[in-house]
Amino acid sequence: MRSESDSVTISVRVQPRAARDSIKIQPDGIWKVRLTTAPVKGAANAALIVLLAKTLGVPRSCLQIVTGKSGRDKLVRVSGMHRASLAAKLSGDDRRLAADQRSYERRSAGR
Repeated sequence: MRSESDSVTISVRVQPRAARDSIKIQPDGIWKVRLTTAPVKGAANAALIVLLAKTLGVPRSCLQIVTGKSGRDKLVRVSGMHRASLAAKLSGDDRRLAADQRSYERRSAGR
């Protein structure tokens, strides 16, 4: 995770065609994101942005895939958020993160 003046860049490894959508932060700081979407015509990238936006509580417009649009390893910039804000949302909030993911999965299943 890198912090700039008004944004944070996170390293993401995407696993498309997973059984369910989930996010797990690995010990090395890389976010492992599992998506049910297939990597066809940018669908997995769009699903990644939606899941991250929901999980972080930011609008989709604040997220941008900087590198790795056609690969599994990506850098995603979160604009308008500082490293401390991101850490505060995630530190000790594993239950909230898991609850947000379950809520997102329930809504996605209904579509």
